[in-house]
Amino acid sequence: MNRHTKLNILWRSLLVAMLMAFCNTLSAEETDRQRADELNRQVDLLMGRLQATRDTFTYFNTLRQAVETALQCDYYDGMPNAKGKVDPKYRHINSKRLSPIGTRLIDAGIYYYSHRRNEEALEVLKTYLHFSRSHIFRWKKDLYKGQAAYYLSLLCYGAKKYAKADHYADIALQDAEYAKDAAEVKVSCMKEMMVTPNDSARYLYTLLGLHDKAPNNSTFMRLLMEYYSTDGHEQELEQFALEETRKSPTSKQAWALLGETKMRKQNWQEALEAFRNAIRLDTTFVEAIYNKGICISAQAQQALQNIETKPQTLPDSIKALLQEARKDFEQVARLNPHVEEMDWATPLYLVYNLLGEDEKAKAIKPKVEEQKIKKS
Repeated sequence: MNRHTKLNILWRSLLVAMLMAFCNTLSAEETDRQRADELNRQVDLLMGRLQATRDTFTYFNTLRQAVETALQCDYYDGMPNAKGKVDPKYRHINSKRLSPIGTRLIDAGIYYYSHRRNEEALEVLKTYLHFSRSHIFRWKKDLYKGQAAYYLSLLCYGAKKYAKADHYADIALQDAEYAKDAAEVKVSCMKEMMVTPNDSARYLYTLLGLHDKAPNNSTFMRLLMEYYSTDGHEQELEQFALEETRKSPTSKQAWALLGETKMRKQNWQEALEAFRNAIRLDTTFVEAIYNKGICISAQAQQALQNIETKPQTLPDSIKALLQEARKDFEQVARLNPHVEEMDWATPLYLVYNLLGEDEKAKAIKPKVEEQKIKKS
């Protein structure tokens, strides 16, 4: 075979390949158009059903199907033709008929959630986010993306899908209205996904930053307390409490927390000073009053133990401590008479006995017995 013949064969092969590629392009273009046509016919049918239905579940289910089908239609409708040109046929009409009602997908998510149909709530809210990012969503600014993302983060967190919950929380953080609540979900996800020491450090750093921005947020404080309360973080907790009193000297909670860290170390005097600061800020702060009484009665009992020969009557210094503790526990009893949050009856009963106030001790003994039963 001579060189000229070989070139002719090669040229014919190239022409065949080019023709096949062109035919394949035409075929793909035709297939895309056919799919778009068929999907749009389905959207027409679904929109007709949507207008006819009066049942809430059916309406929301049909709406979701209509939006998802329109999104698929737009995908094929937006495919370039053989010349590389994109000329969608159905985008405008689907935008016109679906954009005004698309936000009802969020209503659908909340409705499903309220009826404990969480999987359906998840799917319909995901459909909304997909819809809001599509070409057929005609509004320039999506005012509801943060809301949808926040509810998605809650649903995923409840289903223990923490990575997905974290992803949706990040989206919701961009919405000022939902940023605070989304931050709570995010740090909760970080807590659940902690594996390495680096994860732990990143979690604490993020949580401290959020706490600084929102010092009154009870969720951030609770998570910090849970973190610091684990073994090995006692010193960190005390340092955190000390820094809180420096940053917020008018925060009764900060002083109470510092007092609790000192109590754990049985550093009664420093704990007392912290609780007294808390009570100065709120004279009805029952937890601080109770802990103050515990610290004072602990000091009194410690002083009694240090006396080698037990006296017939209490030394004035110890008696004064017990009288102050009695005053604290009696105030707690007035503020919290049903012993629901803390057991004031048991330490008050002990103080009455040490002071020789037998009648008062006898009067509250039934409550002491109740507490024993609850603890057993």
